[in-house]
Amino acid sequence: CSKAPAIALENPRQTPAWRYPREHGPVSPGFSRGAVLDGDTVRPRLLASGTASIVGHVSRHVGDFAAQLRESLDNLATLLDQGHQATGREFPLAQCEALRVYLRHPADLAAAQAILATAGLPGERISYLRGDVCRRELDVELEGVFVAA
Repeated sequence: CSKAPAIALENPRQTPAWRYPREHGPVSPGFSRGAVLDGDTVRPRLLASGTASIVGHVSRHVGDFAAQLRESLDNLATLLDQGHQATGREFPLAQCEALRVYLRHPADLAAAQAILATAGLPGERISYLRGDVCRRELDVELEGVFVAA
């Protein structure tokens, strides 16, 4: 547990959640896209909140699982870069401590594994879970912990 406050991160590819228009619900959610814990350890950690195929505030690639996962990876890479800009430390995909992949449909597991195998993430650190994701029209969401290089 860190005694220092976390550094909240936003993703410039995405509208901050608290600025979502009412079409996404009567009350905007209150979360940041990620946070860096950089106080009490030699190697800071970046916590990536649920990351999905959303650009601006619009869901992208509805009905195309592979494109959704690739867009989610683009959002994740942008968030890791934001962590670098905020701290001066790099957070490479290869330094993933844990990644959870939430799949709406279990039938998408093989496609998810194939795409993530080529993304530079350590496969032994990835957990695949069947579950609902942030929006009804989306089929995959990522969240994880990344250690500074």
